[in-house]
Amino acid sequence: MIAMNAGQLELGLANRTLRSLRADIGEERRMFVARLWFHRMHHVVDRAREWSRTRVERPEQKYLTLT
Repeated sequence: MIAMNAGQLELGLANRTLRSLRADIGEERRMFVARLWFHRMHHVVDRAREWSRTRVERPEQKYLTLT
């Protein structure tokens, strides 16, 4: 809330409820946890080993003779 009283500018949190302040803190925490998670995932990917792919041979198609 912004109010002008006798030439002074006052900024207050009068309209902010405790719930909205807690929501802001919760949002900051979620952002922090998200940054931490992405940092950890980047670290895991950077340290990952290169795996060599083994060549998978195509399956052989066989025919059944019905006699």
